[in-house]
Amino acid sequence: MKTRITTALLLIAMLASVSCGGEASVDTTADTASDTTTAEVTTSIPELDIPDDVDYGGATFTVEAIDARGKPTQAINNPFSLEEANGDILNDIVFEAVERVEERLNIQFAQQYSRDAFDYGRLRTNAMSGDGSIDAFSYIDRFGVNQTADGCVIPYGDIPNINLENPWWYEDINNAISIANKLCYAVGAMNLDVVSRMTTLLYNKRIHEELQLESPHKLIEQGKWTMDKLYEMIEAAARDIDGDNQMTVDDIWGAVYTHDAWYNNFHSLSGYHIVKKDGDDLPYMNVAGNEPLFDTWQRLLAYTLEGNVFVVSYAGDTKKYDIEKSTYTEPLYMFMDGKALFTSTLNLGHLGYLRDMKDDFGILPFPHVEEEEPGAVYGGFNPAVGQPLFVPSSNSDPARTGYVFEALCYEYYTTVVDPYIESVALVKQTRDEQSTEMLKMMLSDIQVDFSCGYWYDDTNHWWYDVFRSGKDTFVSSYEKQAPKAEAALEKTIAIFESFH
Repeated sequence: MKTRITTALLLIAMLASVSCGGEASVDTTADTASDTTTAEVTTSIPELDIPDDVDYGGATFTVEAIDARGKPTQAINNPFSLEEANGDILNDIVFEAVERVEERLNIQFAQQYSRDAFDYGRLRTNAMSGDGSIDAFSYIDRFGVNQTADGCVIPYGDIPNINLENPWWYEDINNAISIANKLCYAVGAMNLDVVSRMTTLLYNKRIHEELQLESPHKLIEQGKWTMDKLYEMIEAAARDIDGDNQMTVDDIWGAVYTHDAWYNNFHSLSGYHIVKKDGDDLPYMNVAGNEPLFDTWQRLLAYTLEGNVFVVSYAGDTKKYDIEKSTYTEPLYMFMDGKALFTSTLNLGHLGYLRDMKDDFGILPFPHVEEEEPGAVYGGFNPAVGQPLFVPSSNSDPARTGYVFEALCYEYYTTVVDPYIESVALVKQTRDEQSTEMLKMMLSDIQVDFSCGYWYDDTNHWWYDVFRSGKDTFVSSYEKQAPKAEAALEKTIAIFESFH
């Protein structure tokens, strides 16, 4: 399912998501893109529907989250921890939005932290004990879902005072992540992760110009920006510059990347989804017999084995660029050093690492597997929706929680999202107008991977392992994985069907 928006303010209001619908059988066709001709959109923002006499007398509203203090993602993932305006654009617009919600409802936000990034049992423990001290938990989507069995969360459809039809809630995404027409979490403008975690393709302009390669921007305009075109450029760029007859981090590579910031962009953006939903809003595996999906993986593996790309599978693979002991920053440091034509990143915030890059770089959408019509939109890809807010069944005042979420989404929609896109994602961290236009296009059509958002380990990890092995065992590996993947889906379906 795709939605295209032409005005900046509406850019995020109707973000696109994965395809829905169809029967519970393998769908081997790509989701077709809609007509790219759009009429000018004129709309008015509805008023926030909270009665004037709603006043909580200074009550504390507590959110528990993974600790992001001091990190670039603090304002996104720990917004209630911000202590003051400090001149940083994102910090200040979020701080002021949160402050307005506090004033409107007469509440005080409190932020507390999980012991570590995987301390997800806290939600379940809190709910089962009846402890009402925590109003919401901010967890990575797929891990939080695993804690929602046995009535441990309140589905968003059961939370009073939330209207998911308001434009500050992302209707397309919420329709796509629902199961059995229920939501254990929902996303709206307050969930900046939906924007910030978009995967981007970066290219070194100096290397591109020296090799006199085709303009990717012209290819995009013509609808000819394909996986094959990308790998033609990758092959042209890779070279052994020190003459030792072996490719190392000291040579020039066509691309450097991690598995999960690269491979799934191609099939997802081309509509070859691993998980789809049937007419009853129930997910099913869409892998067995899906020839376009297997063909895409097999072609990518063949390209990988040509030896023109450096794949960072584990932290420390580059040694020289293992500066932060992180798999995701190694490719960026190697790219910043001019050692690759292309790289990719899973987070717009990571572009900040490249501010001191000597060479100029540009931002591109990932190509599609096949050609499109001229003028087609090349959208962005988000592996999941980040860290949404789960409401435990022990929540002491669901009606208040509904007002809080509604007010937060309204404030973010009217005062945060647009400035974040324009001032942070599109200006602060990019260097040219072409990159800005590419980002705008990508943000106008974001695809969210349903399988990553719920069952990453069971539905996706196995095919990453095939790429790591270097052997074309996609079909046989899936045959082994299928029972586990299908069981994971059935378990989640049972959880959602248990919601009243």
